[in-house]
Amino acid sequence: MFWKIFLFEVQNRTRRPAVYLYFAAALIFTIGTFATGSLPLGEKQHINSPYIISFWCSAITLMMMLVSSSIMGTALYRDIEYNTKDYYLTYPITKPGYFWGRFLGSFLFMALIATSVVIGAIIGTKLGPIMGWRDAKEYGPNNFMYYFQPFVTIALPNLFFASALFFGLVAFTRNVKVIYAGGILLFLGYFISVFFLNNTNNATVTILADPFGISAVRLLSGSTPSLIKNTTLFPVEGTVLLNRLLWTGIGLVILLFTYFNFTFEKFFSGKR
Repeated sequence: MFWKIFLFEVQNRTRRPAVYLYFAAALIFTIGTFATGSLPLGEKQHINSPYIISFWCSAITLMMMLVSSSIMGTALYRDIEYNTKDYYLTYPITKPGYFWGRFLGSFLFMALIATSVVIGAIIGTKLGPIMGWRDAKEYGPNNFMYYFQPFVTIALPNLFFASALFFGLVAFTRNVKVIYAGGILLFLGYFISVFFLNNTNNATVTILADPFGISAVRLLSGSTPSLIKNTTLFPVEGTVLLNRLLWTGIGLVILLFTYFNFTFEKFFSGKR
């Protein structure tokens, strides 16, 4: 049953123009950013250095929070909107198959949209010198690991946390308006919290309290020479590793809590 729900979700997403628009928007934005070098660069730091790619993965996934609210929120709400409760309550569909099929089918597309960051950065590094916007010497080699490591350790955990949060919200509230409003409020709340965290001298607290890892990249970049930032991967260890485990764990707790409290009868009873 899981695979039927999962494949149905995948097929449904491939027919929705919004998915392609989200991908295209993130791709074009990333291409333009890396082609023009509109990034917080240090002296003699490559535009496509591992630290800059790590920063962009954290920043773009923060902006994709609104995309998460849209894609993950509608995964469940669609069944309320189209009043399919009679089908689900009479057909032998299991709770694990329905819940995880919906979540993983939607999260797959969140990950696919996020690949636009990697693709766009690589294209941007080629387009910048061709168009004469930046000198080719300002770019380093396009090493596969420079892109893969930030995507796996920063982008995917960020997307998982946001996806679990919004998926859980729609499961409990059964109201899609709450999801969109929650996405905007969380987005604004993040910047307010970062403003206050920037005024503290405790680097450990600043790093751990940032669910998207932007503060970690910013703090470590400020104390690392450009040569190291150009040639070594962003160090996901120590407090930074703890940050990644902490917020991924919080996302997992939210998701499991939602799953164990989810019932078809309660979910299809109506809006809250």
